Amino acid sequence: MALPEIGEAGQKRLRAAKVAIAGVGGLGCTAAQCLTGAGIGEITLIDDGEVELSNLNRQFLYRFEDVGKPKAEIAKQRLSESNPFVRIETICTRINRENAGEIFSKCDIILDCLDNFETRFILNETAVHFGKPLIHGACRGFEGRVMTIIPDRTSCLKCAIGETPSESEIPILGSTAVFVASLQASEGIRYITGLQPASSGIMLFADLSRMSFEMINIPKDLECRICGSFK
Repeated sequence: MALPEIGEAGQKRLRAAKVAIAGVGGLGCTAAQCLTGAGIGEITLIDDGEVELSNLNRQFLYRFEDVGKPKAEIAKQRLSESNPFVRIETICTRINRENAGEIFSKCDIILDCLDNFETRFILNETAVHFGKPLIHGACRGFEGRVMTIIPDRTSCLKCAIGETPSESEIPILGSTAVFVASLQASEGIRYITGLQPASSGIMLFADLSRMSFEMINIPKDLECRICGSFK
């Protein structure tokens, strides 16, 4: 990667890094493509879902003939075709409190590319417990957000979101997912290579329908039961 900010030393760090991507949907597909292209040494893809026809407008690792097949396995196949030097592992199971520690304890950084807050909060708790940086991404329609959580240094997702919000199915524009996932991958690369992620403890909100962007500092909640002083 011939970028002066990264250099040869940074490329070696990327090659030695182990990244876990939770969710291989609209966000996870693009994030995985970016990180594979950057030369990450090892990527673990975690997703228990199968490819559906409705996924194809934003999950660009999959094709029509992949409908009904495991997302993680198809993603591994396509990513390996683009860069056979990246080791890619797959875990085709749903993340829960019983297996999260085993899945994420050995990685260097976690990308939250999930689509539900119940599992996102499990991921957040696991990241804080094991001291793993977590790059949160989410999108709906034209809107998206990104936040980097660094345990013991920044606020966590619970500080930012609070209680689990109500959820419903919302259409996602493919370009919005690509935009958010690209930011997640960039923040991951910055962290791995020793650069400060721009979204550390900060929630970046983007509305692509108006091309508006806002960065909001998320202070650490000292009473947060996940990362606070009284946990």
